[in-house]
Amino acid sequence: MSVYPSFAVLAFRYTSNLLNTWKDILYPLQIKVEGNCRDCKVQKSYNNMWEKLKQDVLRDLKEIKTQTNLDSLIITGVGLGGGLSALSYIDIAFQNIFSRMKLITFGAPRVGNKYWAAYFDLITLGYTKRYFVYGDPIVFMPRCFTLLCNYRHTGIKIVCYQETRTCRQ
Repeated sequence: MSVYPSFAVLAFRYTSNLLNTWKDILYPLQIKVEGNCRDCKVQKSYNNMWEKLKQDVLRDLKEIKTQTNLDSLIITGVGLGGGLSALSYIDIAFQNIFSRMKLITFGAPRVGNKYWAAYFDLITLGYTKRYFVYGDPIVFMPRCFTLLCNYRHTGIKIVCYQETRTCRQ
């Protein structure tokens, strides 16, 4: 977490060790999401990681709000961190800590099924941005060929091309 004069940032890191890699590999395992989202499922390992952090993150964000009176939060993450940032967005939004929130991910994998993705886009009004480098294999995870893992991306897709050093929506 970082605090700036007009906004706060919550950033999640990328896959950085063998345990994180193992959790990336466990993609086909899904868990049903509690709450208002009927038939919503998310990647189980990512959900477990977020659940371990959630109470501390929410407490710290409330403290930041109390001390700074800031009203704007940017949530971001790279790779695995992008997946965690998407999961966190919903819980943070429902706490009404910040009236303005943005989500920007970089190279994030798919996190939830089509119902969760539709619910997420409804809550965020589809304004989240997800950047990725064309051909990045993480973005296309999971590659499941069964009906059991029907993951979908969320938000506005922005593809970056290394050869031309350009990005396009």
